[in-house]
This record gives sequence, C-alpha cells and structure tokens, in this order.
Amino acid sequence: MASGSIRAFIALDVPGNIRSNLLQLQALLRRQGLRANWVRPENSHLTVRFLGDVPPSAISLIRAALDPLPAALTAPALKVGSLGVFPDLRRPRVIWAGLGGEIGKLREIKQAVDFALAAADGVLFPMDKRAFRAHLTLGRFKRRVDPERLAGALRAGAGGAPAVFAAERLVLYRSERTPGGAVYTALGRWTLPADRPGENRTSTSNRET
Repeated sequence: MASGSIRAFIALDVPGNIRSNLLQLQALLRRQGLRANWVRPENSHLTVRFLGDVPPSAISLIRAALDPLPAALTAPALKVGSLGVFPDLRRPRVIWAGLGGEIGKLREIKQAVDFALAAADGVLFPMDKRAFRAHLTLGRFKRRVDPERLAGALRAGAGGAPAVFAAERLVLYRSERTPGGAVYTALGRWTLPADRPGENRTSTSNRET
C-alpha cells in the first residue's frame, strides 16, 4: 500500500441470518476435510467494486459520487445458491457461495457504481471491464487441495435450502491488514429502497448461481 493511502472497496452488506448461513456452510466444508483460511462471518460482504489504494482526499469525492444512487436503484432480492471455486477445481484459490435471484438488479447496481466513479470529479476510476460474478467468499486455500475431495465437498455443501435476503445496504469500506486478519471500517453507507411503484419483484431474468 502506498504511504498514507487507503485501501478501499465498495460492497453490499449481508444481514445476520446470511452470515449465520455462511458459517454453517464453512462448518460443513470443514467436516468434509477442507482446510482453508475461512472468512470471518462479520467480514462477509458482496463486493461491487474494488478500488485499491486511494488517497485520503479522494474519499469525500467517492462518497459524493455515490450519494445520488439510492434515488435511481432498488435493493435486489438475492439467494445463496451453489458453491464453487476460483479459478478451477485443479488450482483452487478461493471457495465461494454463488448468488441467484434478482441478478439483473445487482448488475444495475454494479454498472451505476462504475459510471458514478468514472464521472467523479477529480478521481480517476476507469470503467471496470472485468466480468462480474456475484459471489460471497467463504475461504482461501493456501495449499494444494485434492480435486476429488473438493468436488465432493462442493456437492455436499450445495444441498441445503437457499437462504434469501435483500441486499439493501451499499457500503464504502476501508480494508486494513492486521495479524488477526482483515479489518473493515465503513467510510460511507447508503440504503437502497425496496421496489418502486410499478416494479415486479418476481422477475427471474438474468439469474446466476
């Protein structure tokens, strides 16, 4: 990290019941013999945009850029779905829980955040052209994992009932590395409203699991 800079990212918070669900998934995966650096439930979040190291003077500009978003967006209804790994079963680095539900609305939030940051006065954040895969990180592998054991664990962990939640809180976070793990501090929060009049929340287009 550059001297004096702030490592920051923008995310959607997950409520307490989903954090409990993720904790149960981690416990199940442990029982399947997987060893990983598991994400603490209180640190669970849905990353929308990673900003990297930014100067402290940019934080107020980022907040100002995000302030108008709740007037144009609504909170998506999401559900925790299947399990997977990045990049693949033979070289796993990250194990995650995928998300389904109103993924179209989630992509609208991602696009709105990208546009707002690209247009922010005095801050250069080009549009993010990377593919957006909605997921919640469960853990990170630091050593080799047997692909067959991993595949079996993923199947076992995906058998439960889906956990549904409304992603209504957009947060600008500061991330700090400590000997005890990452510590996240909220630098700004925005509440996204529920459906606006005339919207249909039962749409299942653009689903992702």
